[in-house]
Amino acid sequence: MNRFLEISFNKSSYFPDELITGYVQLSSSTQIIINEITLSIYLLENWIELTSVPTGDSNKKLLLSINLDIKKKLNIHTNLVNLIPGIFKFPFEFKLPVMVNPCFEFPAKEKKGYIRYSVDAQILSPYIQGATSTYIIFKSRPKMNNKDNKPLYTSSIDIYKWGMISEGNTTLSASLYNNETNIKYGEVINFNVDIDNKNGKLVANEIKVVLMRKIDFKKISSNEIKDSINNDCAVQKFKTLVNPGEKKTFNFFIALKDMDKNTFDLKNEKLPYTNINDISFFLPSLNSPIIDCTYTLRVTLYFDSFVQYKHRPRVYIPINICHQKVEEYMPYYLNNNNNYQNYNNYQNNNNYQNNNNYQNNNNYQNNNNYQNNNNNINNINIINNNNQDNINEIDNELPDREDVEHLNNNNGQENIDAPPLCEAPAPILGLNNNIPNNQNNQNNYININNINDYNNQP
Repeated sequence: MNRFLEISFNKSSYFPDELITGYVQLSSSTQIIINEITLSIYLLENWIELTSVPTGDSNKKLLLSINLDIKKKLNIHTNLVNLIPGIFKFPFEFKLPVMVNPCFEFPAKEKKGYIRYSVDAQILSPYIQGATSTYIIFKSRPKMNNKDNKPLYTSSIDIYKWGMISEGNTTLSASLYNNETNIKYGEVINFNVDIDNKNGKLVANEIKVVLMRKIDFKKISSNEIKDSINNDCAVQKFKTLVNPGEKKTFNFFIALKDMDKNTFDLKNEKLPYTNINDISFFLPSLNSPIIDCTYTLRVTLYFDSFVQYKHRPRVYIPINICHQKVEEYMPYYLNNNNNYQNYNNYQNNNNYQNNNNYQNNNNYQNNNNYQNNNNNINNINIINNNNQDNINEIDNELPDREDVEHLNNNNGQENIDAPPLCEAPAPILGLNNNIPNNQNNQNNYININNINDYNNQP
């Protein structure tokens, strides 16, 4: 059975600077009279910490509001349109006026945060009310301004066995393959390690590599960080046998597969998306007015004798986890970069509204004559509901736990393919006022246009 009003997209997910296409389907079993259907796109950001006194912040902004121009599509030149019973599909296409962050979900037990995008359709009519809402998934592009990133990260430190006995000096250097810090979700991080042990007296026998994630929840009014969450997403050790007086180079990789399979329990989480194969898809690098998510690759060198934490060579490499490789984005970037602001300047642009279209919608009743009809068309708001279901608490690892950790991760994992993108159905938490409200008896309808030839067209 068809719902009265539905929104469908031609793709399951989009990049923010892509052309977004789809259609709004109106299915009515009775004759109805309408003037227009509007489409509005909202940014919904929220975080909350569930304590005895819950704290949090939220941010909601209108990004774009457009008319579907149904009269033009139906070739009708009157103010009101009389639709006979049937199914009508009104196509749409638009681009967002600014770049936005990708979608984000952090559904932990006591600390939750999300960035979502709602698309609302609303009927404008003096006789009926109808509206619906769905979510649209936005993915992240790679950052294109990596010129300031260091190609090589180096730590040279004096080594002390048991914190007391001097064992010379050892240098650890690490770099990403091709110096590329953009890592596509679901793939691997390739990196090189150089160990200079010419002046060292201990055997440098292994490195420990940790992909660390840090999430900051902020107050939108002050940009003050109110809470931070740290996770070790991937942890692996690699053998690096470098004797005193030697210098060697190694090539390794770690896979970004199932990073959060033990971090969240999604069984009781009412997320607005179905078919989520890996929640890590919704945890890319980003910087928003209230949520930051950053990744760092930590590489630590170990020896055949105990060396305290502060005397181990260690480097930190920033990583940008996104949904596209640079080589995949480059052709589109070169052709369209002049049309949009750079994604990295997103936070500096707070004007999300398409003022002309929005103003036109606000003036709708002033600009249309409904033949002495004084009925008001109600504004319909999105219901923004924060899921507060219980899931497993995150165990945040402290840096000095390296002293007692002995992990049995194997080197040489096979490459993996990124999991398929999930679909975005009608939102569980969004607006669904989808039943038309006939305010007048059908006999009182004004017979303006009888659209027989448009019924049931694709």
